[in-house]
Amino acid sequence: MTTTTLPSQDHIYRFLPGFKILLCIPCGSAVQPHAITSHLYNKEHHDLSCEQRQALRSYALTYDLTNHEHIPLPEPNAMPVPGLRLMSGFSCGLCTYLTASWDCLTDHGRRQHGRRKRDGVYWREVKLQTFFRGRKLRYFIVKDPDIVPDGSPVPPNPSVGRATPDIKEQPGVAGPTSAPDISVAEAVDEPAGIPEPYMSGNNGFGVDSVNNPEISPNYPFMCTRDPDSDVLTFRPSLEEFHDFPKFLTEALAASRAGPSSHVGLCVVKVPQGGLDSSGPAGIARSRNSRCVQYFEQTAEAMDSTDGGVFRINHATKGPTTILQWQKQVDAVTKVHGNAINDDRMMELLRQERLKAVYLKLEVAKSISSLLAVDPIGLSHLPGNQLHDLDIPGMSSDYIYLGAPGSLFTMHLEDYNVHSFNYLRSGKPKRWVVVNPGSRAKFEDLIKATFPKYPASCSQFMRHQNFYMSPSFLRKHSIGFVQVTQTPGDMMVLYPFAYHQGYNMGDNLAIASNFALESEEPLYERGYVPCEQECCPGLAPLVLNFPLKREQQVKDVATPKIKKVKVCAGRDGGGGSATPKLGRGRPKKNKT
Repeated sequence: MTTTTLPSQDHIYRFLPGFKILLCIPCGSAVQPHAITSHLYNKEHHDLSCEQRQALRSYALTYDLTNHEHIPLPEPNAMPVPGLRLMSGFSCGLCTYLTASWDCLTDHGRRQHGRRKRDGVYWREVKLQTFFRGRKLRYFIVKDPDIVPDGSPVPPNPSVGRATPDIKEQPGVAGPTSAPDISVAEAVDEPAGIPEPYMSGNNGFGVDSVNNPEISPNYPFMCTRDPDSDVLTFRPSLEEFHDFPKFLTEALAASRAGPSSHVGLCVVKVPQGGLDSSGPAGIARSRNSRCVQYFEQTAEAMDSTDGGVFRINHATKGPTTILQWQKQVDAVTKVHGNAINDDRMMELLRQERLKAVYLKLEVAKSISSLLAVDPIGLSHLPGNQLHDLDIPGMSSDYIYLGAPGSLFTMHLEDYNVHSFNYLRSGKPKRWVVVNPGSRAKFEDLIKATFPKYPASCSQFMRHQNFYMSPSFLRKHSIGFVQVTQTPGDMMVLYPFAYHQGYNMGDNLAIASNFALESEEPLYERGYVPCEQECCPGLAPLVLNFPLKREQQVKDVATPKIKKVKVCAGRDGGGGSATPKLGRGRPKKNKT
């Protein structure tokens, strides 16, 4: 006689007496009474024999189940129903519409309320559940399980990845339409001389806007927040992006409040035609044109960190041609592959088998002859006070041609200005960005770990060419986020945000610094400029804040007022392992 082994009912079906429904644990949804048997034929979630399905059906029919139209929904903002799938979604502030799809939300706003992107925010992010899917789908709002009882959010997992629902969204029953809860990021003690706005750890803009419940993030453009990293992603229209000073000012203001206030960057999805209207960029012309040089990178582990910190060495090669450079990239790709991930990167570093290459072009005017597109002038975007200044290393754009595994080491931007990095084409970049509020703790950690490397200026970290594993930062409780940059993304790095990263494959990126006029007084305060010892052979340049274009040009030509200096000329070291091209002589490495 054959004995049927019945799976534990608690692992397949669970009866919820309060709602009189049968919950399928593997699927994370309820089962309608007439579909109990057919539901079990889904082999993706239930690998059951015929006897097991019949036994489970007999077990399920012992309960008095309610049809979907008679099931009461939980009260809004109640605790999540255990076992039921939890997803991130949106609640319309103009009606009771709920959805887990961004596209459905924007379509609803346009069709039902005549709302478009330029009309501002009319929704809020919520956590949703639904008992059934398909045509029986009805969302209800539940509490965020990542919020602890005192109302503050659980520290985010330093990773990135937005949950993407895989079901079709329908209207549901919404809860209150008030602004989401806003909590204060933990304050970090900063050394004397650092401007007060940066002492809160909230992107340098204080805690008032975060602590005041009446001030909620009023995102002026279409925006989403990653639930894991809290990084904001802005999606401006082409018209909004062309009014760049207004867009950047309002986008930064939106990131100063709410749950994203502690992170050190935001992402801008550049609209088509926002920076150029050409097709994908590539090495398409003058393949025999000479380049100044290219660099090889190797890594060595620092003994005192148990494989947590690595020093990146740069060896100058060349000059070479584009054709010869491509052969170098192909050779690296055969060894590393063209899809580097975090695990593969750390394996190459710990085994000291990293051998990456990156390219530096000869002069700025050669870009259009070497690439299939003209150079994109990030530094010439409206509202940049560095635009008309000849400040080598800060006011010029850089072109980066990265290869698989090439990386840029941990560093801050000169004078704590903003930094833009636009990924033009190719494979993604992977970033590690330390929260501005953790900057002082991070610097103290490096000074204590490596006492033989004195911190003589604010760029001491850049000079050491350190690359740190995420596990090293977590071990020492350094707040940071990890973000993957894809083609078309422009990363906006905030002041006091240390950052590093690597190229997951061959790609092309453009980077530049950006200084907002409204934040001029913040740049030089607390900043210790580099001296001659930092960049031997090149005299640090004079830079006076606040910037006045006519006077600044004169000061650069005849540097008599030595208030502050820019550390220029760190070829092959410091900030980046990706190639760059600026006006005039080669200057500092940038992201």
